[in-house]
Amino acid sequence: MVKSAYSLVEHLSKSLWFSRWQEGWFAVFSAYVDASGSETEIKTQFITVGGFIASVDVWSEFEKQWLLRLEEDGLVNEHGLAEFHMSDCANFTYAFEAWRGQENRRRKLLEDLESIVSMLGHKVSCVVNMNELKKGWDADLREKLDLSAAYAVAGRVCAARIQEWCGFSKSPPLSKVRLFFEQGDGIKMQSDLKSRLLGDEYPDPIFARKRNKYSSKTGKLIEERLVPFQAVDFLAYLVNLDAKCADHDWRDKKPLREIFVSISKIPEATVQPTPELLSELNVYLRAFSAFLSPASDNHGASI
Repeated sequence: MVKSAYSLVEHLSKSLWFSRWQEGWFAVFSAYVDASGSETEIKTQFITVGGFIASVDVWSEFEKQWLLRLEEDGLVNEHGLAEFHMSDCANFTYAFEAWRGQENRRRKLLEDLESIVSMLGHKVSCVVNMNELKKGWDADLREKLDLSAAYAVAGRVCAARIQEWCGFSKSPPLSKVRLFFEQGDGIKMQSDLKSRLLGDEYPDPIFARKRNKYSSKTGKLIEERLVPFQAVDFLAYLVNLDAKCADHDWRDKKPLREIFVSISKIPEATVQPTPELLSELNVYLRAFSAFLSPASDNHGASI
């Protein structure tokens, strides 16, 4: 059986909002780095940050349904916890190695997971082309604004889209939203993102884990995982794959393309900064650079 009685989502929400915890909202983000796994690698072309925003009660229900569906297919780790990794499913590796030749089974799982993810209601994603970023945005400006990494740029864009959505929908106010980012994308990059968000008066981002952390000596649980990261990993992988395939060359990944089309129906569309936009930002930020400082005042640039 899946050990799902304890929910970190519920625990965190109660610690953040106390008796009014069900009124809180979580925006949960994960990054997907194409190719080598590090944006400092030459081969890496796209950096994607994607996530969902939903009320705490919706996230709690999502978690129950998500874990139950994984348990049905025996997708549990060595600790008996239901676990899903989109890259493994897409490439038939690790837990999915025995699934080769069982395309209908994989398709059914992905369809079911997409249906569960759809209950979250609103997604946010940004894809940054590394080559275009390096060519189009002056390095000194990126460094000055704590946006030296593509991860920080994409994360900042996602936060801005959440803020705009809160303004348009009138509910929830940004003050009731907590921004969760997956831990493990590099301390320096996470520090840059945190500095920029705080400098632009966004909620303090919370970095949490996708997998449980255990003591190497005792095996005791040190830090609990946040299950929603499995859903945003699902989204970020597909958005990144779409960018890499340029919307036309999915080759042997046609079933994944169909899932991507389905998940694309969830509002909103992916943001992908163009070379023209980056060039315009250079002019704008250069003109106002005298008023900008990295996270030390309240005059951060709006992206």
